[in-house]
Amino acid sequence: MSQSDLQIITMDAPYFTLRNNPLARELFGKVIGTRINSYLQDYGEGVFPLGEEDFLSALVLICKKDGETFEPIYSFKITSFETCQKFKISFPLFSMLEKRYGHTAEYHKLENFVKNKMEQGKKLAYLGSRSKSVEVNWTKDMSSLLWGAGVCALVNSCEFFGIEEFVLFGMLNRQAYKYCEQMGMKNILPTKVIVDSLGQSEAYILYKESFSPDFLEIAHRYSAMWENRIHISKDSSQTYQLSHLTHQGKCETHYKSHH
Repeated sequence: MSQSDLQIITMDAPYFTLRNNPLARELFGKVIGTRINSYLQDYGEGVFPLGEEDFLSALVLICKKDGETFEPIYSFKITSFETCQKFKISFPLFSMLEKRYGHTAEYHKLENFVKNKMEQGKKLAYLGSRSKSVEVNWTKDMSSLLWGAGVCALVNSCEFFGIEEFVLFGMLNRQAYKYCEQMGMKNILPTKVIVDSLGQSEAYILYKESFSPDFLEIAHRYSAMWENRIHISKDSSQTYQLSHLTHQGKCETHYKSHH
């Protein structure tokens, strides 16, 4: 399998795209199915893969092409703090910790962290629901290909969706913490926390200010995948294949309808 066998798809918030876009409806259902099985493997029974913030989050998918259809094999969501405020829902970083830590000094530190970012005018988001299909035979080559495609999708989608910094849970049971260290992320709190909504798993709370040079180099190597991604927009019932041409430092986006 090569880069040409995979397709990066970005989707605006499902709350809007599910209203009239057939591909959005098809992919959203597939993503939730993949996420359920991934969560069952990682966390066991009783962990639910869908919250109200999922309908207001941008989705980033890596799909395996199967003729005229796409099968998601990896996905994650980007939930902006600004959107949560606009729709009066809790930012996931807080909602996932409030019950256990709401009256602690650690929780207060997190609140101050986010408050400071807002005062600095930063575009902050939560990155979560990272799910890898359990139905794929993850050979060494396939895992390496997904690694590169995933890095490319992450680096570029943050810029595309206007996210300057993000926070996430580096889950210890999924070795996500090591991945986050390679990304160049930093701890907000020095100690790990227990995330009850993820099977009482242990995690470090991390934030990203800038990507490491290694990550940026990997993203560049896989840039063709990003340039040929499909974007499902909330502003139209159409789905577009995007290709970017750079002239004198300016990025122009050309659209053609995707069927």
